Amino acid sequence: MNDLARVCTELGIRNLEGRIVTDSLAVARHFDKRHANVIRDIEELLSVNSDLSSRKWFRRTNYITSQGRSEPAYELTRDGFVLLVMSYTGLPAMNIKIRYIDTFNAMEAALREPAADPVGALGEIKAMLLDLFAAIPGKIDQAAIMSKLDHAIGKLNTVEDTVVAIHDHQKQRARAKFTKDDKYIMRMTVHWRYGGKCPYSNVQILDQNGNLIDGAGEYDHFNGPNNSGPKNGWLVATEVHKAITAGVLTRQHLQPFFEAYQIRLATFWKPSVIKLPDRRPQQLGFL
Repeated sequence: MNDLARVCTELGIRNLEGRIVTDSLAVARHFDKRHANVIRDIEELLSVNSDLSSRKWFRRTNYITSQGRSEPAYELTRDGFVLLVMSYTGLPAMNIKIRYIDTFNAMEAALREPAADPVGALGEIKAMLLDLFAAIPGKIDQAAIMSKLDHAIGKLNTVEDTVVAIHDHQKQRARAKFTKDDKYIMRMTVHWRYGGKCPYSNVQILDQNGNLIDGAGEYDHFNGPNNSGPKNGWLVATEVHKAITAGVLTRQHLQPFFEAYQIRLATFWKPSVIKLPDRRPQQLGFL
């Protein structure tokens, strides 16, 4: 992990769909404040200036506590962060503000850097090797040859890193996707069997018509990214999905909730659509 990545991890700064953000939990931790007080400060700012909502400097979200409860939090852009911490005074607070702002700037600069060009790098390697071999019949300059080889190896390493990144990106894109029908079945199961609430955290994720509330829920591949279909996934709150991805919530812990969801899904839809699971509701003690 490079220095920038390490500092970003420490300060809770991350790239969220092209926007650099931190969150109220990280602010509370680094400024030695109760999280409830940070939430209060943010909501006071929003209440006195209605224009802030349209600027999207603060986005209300939730997080899952170690006890499995869903609690409110906020995501903050750099501008939101600066506005919030203006009132946090003292030398330690000043040093932390400077560190946060420097890291925000470094992250934004990193996003603006052009991507590596593997084709151009390979062309440079080819030209360097041609120069190297052309020098062999004549007087050999070992220092020059070693310099060219070192440069060539550096370029090859760059190409290798780029190819690996492209491969990882393509592998991620190749994951099995839920179809429109899959999502409809999972969504309607939550709508009719759970009253529109997350099967795990009980947070409302669907409106009264069964439509997904913007940013409230995610379709999760419970049985792995290569398995699609409604039998292999479920619809959960966005905060639960984040906790799963981060490893805060394990599949083992969630297994009984997922099985209960699958039973409700299977008993709601016709067997021709979804095959009933081996275990029945009364065996799991849920329905």
